[in-house]
Amino acid sequence: KNYVDTVLDLQDLDVATDSGTIDVDLDDETLTIAGGTGIGSVGSGTTVTLNIDATVATLTGSQTLTNKTLTTPTITTPQILNPNITPSTTAAGTIEFKEGTDNGTNRVLLQGPASTADATLTLPAATDTLVGKATTDTFTNKTFDADGTGNSLTNIEVANLKSGVLDADITAVSTNDDTLPSAKAVKTYVDAKTINVVAGTDSDTFNLLDSDMIFAAGEGMDVALSGNTVTFSGEDATVSNKGVASFATANFTVSSGAVVTKATTIGSTAINAGGTSTVLAGLTQVDVDNIRILDNTIASSSGILYIDPTPIGTDSGDVVVRGNLQVNGVQTIINSTVTSINDLNMVLADSAVNAAAADGAGLTIGGAGYSGTKAVLSYNGSTDEWEMNKTLHLTTGELQLG
Repeated sequence: KNYVDTVLDLQDLDVATDSGTIDVDLDDETLTIAGGTGIGSVGSGTTVTLNIDATVATLTGSQTLTNKTLTTPTITTPQILNPNITPSTTAAGTIEFKEGTDNGTNRVLLQGPASTADATLTLPAATDTLVGKATTDTFTNKTFDADGTGNSLTNIEVANLKSGVLDADITAVSTNDDTLPSAKAVKTYVDAKTINVVAGTDSDTFNLLDSDMIFAAGEGMDVALSGNTVTFSGEDATVSNKGVASFATANFTVSSGAVVTKATTIGSTAINAGGTSTVLAGLTQVDVDNIRILDNTIASSSGILYIDPTPIGTDSGDVVVRGNLQVNGVQTIINSTVTSINDLNMVLADSAVNAAAADGAGLTIGGAGYSGTKAVLSYNGSTDEWEMNKTLHLTTGELQLG
């Protein structure tokens, strides 16, 4: 025992640490193994166990880091719950994501906004890819409200439209509102559009774009244009122009567009329009040109009255006087070449009341153009004898004087 005690008293245990060394006298000192920050020591039997506590993060454990600064860390498939990254006093806070290739040279920085209020960025609830405003990407199954406040679509070209959306031929279109006509298709369609106008038995076809449709007014009509209204109106009728005329109720009746002429009375004879009458009764006078029929007299205002049977203007035809013929005048001239009188006794100087009044009555041969002495057989009222200025020659028979 004395030997052992002497040997142990002379022995000590040297211990080296990361910071400093100690020695422990095996004879009369105790080696204490104490835990530092995040490490605790537990002795059991001949074993001392060093354990890290809950403040230490392990590679495989799940811990929450509080108030820690990671300087250029490499984090594989990180899960950041309720992050609060505080920026420096001179720049906004950023989160850096390095790429998995090219040795991590390139990176993505998620930088906080220069905002005076909180800004919330809501990420998709399913696996997706975020696109940037300066990148070229294709959106799938997205709806863009172009009519929303502040929204607009710019620089859209024909090439940006989906195949089948642009309709280049609108002569036959889709039954649904799922296409847009091109300007060329619209122009081609409109240019080919015509209008067929039928007016009575006439008709014509013309193009709506490069032709004018003219509303012309015919005789008795006026046409006026005001805005998009064309108004036709009838002109007042005149003796030289057809138009709208009023009808005197005394002469016409109008019903349902039909105009009926009332009967016209001539004398006492009523004649309907379109009707005829062979008798005109009740007339007291008829004037035709310079001929007047008044009562039982036919007169001429020209001083000469012709009775001219057919053919008119020739000395042909017959005039038949039924009844007695009385000529009241101073001269009766007969220009006919044949005169036939049925009377057995011709009376000359019918108005003479005695021989003196009948003086000179007789027959004269020759007219105003007669050359030489006219042959005259005349009555001498003073001697009460017939006188002849020509020789009486009897070719046969005898002359008896008593």
